Amino acid sequence: MGKLDGKVVIVTGAGRGIGKGIALRLAKENAHVVVASRNKETVDDVVRKICDLKKSAIGATVDVGSREQVGRMVDQAVKTFGPVEVLVSVAQSWGSPHRHALSPPETPLEEIPEEEWDHTFQTGLKGTLYGMTAVFPYMKERRWGRIINFRSPMAMIGRARMAAYNVAKEAIRSL
Repeated sequence: MGKLDGKVVIVTGAGRGIGKGIALRLAKENAHVVVASRNKETVDDVVRKICDLKKSAIGATVDVGSREQVGRMVDQAVKTFGPVEVLVSVAQSWGSPHRHALSPPETPLEEIPEEEWDHTFQTGLKGTLYGMTAVFPYMKERRWGRIINFRSPMAMIGRARMAAYNVAKEAIRSL
């Protein structure tokens, strides 16, 4: 038996990196895991790995910067497993909607394009907020739930040439 037997958990950013590791670990603890990420191939790969462990998972290809897509993801989780009890928000995009980056672009503050500021906040701060507000009703009804929002040490100490990322992560920390 696992610590999370039967709990319904959504992990955003679960297609790779930290989010993937968290999704796999939560599945090993017997949670019903919703593997959420922008990339269908990575989502399918993580779901397959969880199912190979004889654990329970579904995939959700979602842009967390879209309130509508986040709402559909939560609806899918509830229809499949029941009320969401845990949300782990790892997802954060960098660059711009038209120029994705695998890590935060290093750009002098005065040269960061408006589109990059907007995209970083939309997928970081707003994406985190959208997830929280979508799962709140289920947690309030059950009078139990956990929300884990990932930030970065950059929120507190900053890193030169990564202002949009630093500020978005500090905003998430405050949220």
